[in-house]
Amino acid sequence: MGWIDLQENPFADPYVRGKLKGIAPKAGKDVIVALPKADALKLLSYDKGLIPSSRKVLNLLALVTGLRLAEVAGLSWGDIKDDATMTSQPASSDA
Repeated sequence: MGWIDLQENPFADPYVRGKLKGIAPKAGKDVIVALPKADALKLLSYDKGLIPSSRKVLNLLALVTGLRLAEVAGLSWGDIKDDATMTSQPASSDA
């Protein structure tokens, strides 16, 4: 089995949703699961040359802002304001 080009989230498909009816994520519905601090520090301090510098920056930005990878990837300089705040839009589901 190989990669397929999905047009939408497969979990939004009525057939799949029917098969998963009554099944909740392990953490519970609408629960945000954060990376434990010790694991975050390990990720950020890992220095064996296997993680490119650009990915390290993405990891750091995601960890300190709580943004998902698609949201981080969608940021532009215009999203960063003079008062050190940031504006982001939810990641597009059709990306």
